[in-house]
Amino acid sequence: MEAPSRRRSASPPTRPGRRPALRAARWLASGAFAVLVVAACDTTLEPSPSQVVPVPTFGSIATAPPDAGAALLRNMLGPFRSKFVPVADDIAAVVRQACIAAADPVLSFGLTDQPVAVADARGLGLISVILADDAGAFECRATLSDDGSSATTIEPPSRLDPGGTGALEGDAISRVSQTIVSDPSGQRTIAFGRVGPEGLEVGVEFNDETEVVAAVANGWWAAWWPGIKDPGGIVSANHRNEVLNHVPDPTRLVEGRVTPAPWWVETEPKPIATTVHATMVERTCSGGRSPRGRLATPTIALTKASVEVTVWVRRPDPGGCLANPEFPLVIRLPEPLGTGRTLLDGSETPPRDATIHPA
Repeated sequence: MEAPSRRRSASPPTRPGRRPALRAARWLASGAFAVLVVAACDTTLEPSPSQVVPVPTFGSIATAPPDAGAALLRNMLGPFRSKFVPVADDIAAVVRQACIAAADPVLSFGLTDQPVAVADARGLGLISVILADDAGAFECRATLSDDGSSATTIEPPSRLDPGGTGALEGDAISRVSQTIVSDPSGQRTIAFGRVGPEGLEVGVEFNDETEVVAAVANGWWAAWWPGIKDPGGIVSANHRNEVLNHVPDPTRLVEGRVTPAPWWVETEPKPIATTVHATMVERTCSGGRSPRGRLATPTIALTKASVEVTVWVRRPDPGGCLANPEFPLVIRLPEPLGTGRTLLDGSETPPRDATIHPA
């Protein structure tokens, strides 16, 4: 493993009582393809160089001839790396097509039009992509075949909380999600978020002075590392390797993946109403638990003819598929409903009249 160079800090951001490590690897941006991938230094799940993770038999598969060099492909399939592997356009396109094919048509409206914003590959045949545009964002994980010609999704793509995926300015950095997953590689931590145009590098830094340097492209960053080790800091840096900004409290897990929840009203609100008392039921398996504490900011679209509200619920911890309870919901509109405007539930395509109970 290569020893990363010490990153200089123009004005080191710290949290009270804990100073993040400021260790970083300098890395070179690819002019031909802006999506970069990099790696970290936890070796607890590192396989031998000859080990290739088999492609699982589940998920959706897409194929296309790769255009990546043999050395880069070996790095994508080999051990977990401490330096990034550039992801070629054709491989990113293969993963994108696999994710689109695996998507739940009810939950993934808009996905087919979204490009790859950033791709993160750092060994073990694993690639994570963020598909995003101004209309929304999705996260998807996949594995590459051992010749790089196909990709298999690990699970269907997940929509990301619309309230946390907006573009940032300057050197600002945010963390949209940091979760622990179990997949063909074992247990690992996945983190990603947004970064402003001045943040050319993003480092996930640990108190043992190791680091994961995130893939950065199109205002997004993404990274993963084996196991459940907490980072001491997540920072943005400029081309001179100077720390610019940081994510507060990076040790706390953040669930950024959401699903739309059907909702309805028993009585149509009056035209002067700006508050709607409704009932919702979570669509995702949650073990029969309440969605209290997991509701994200709803999306509200206003037209002359309608007020469309999409209620988002953050994904729960794994649980059995018991019947989810109905949950009372208060929706606050930015303006009165008005005369002649239909109140719509945006969790379905096309949106459903909210006075009609979901099927």
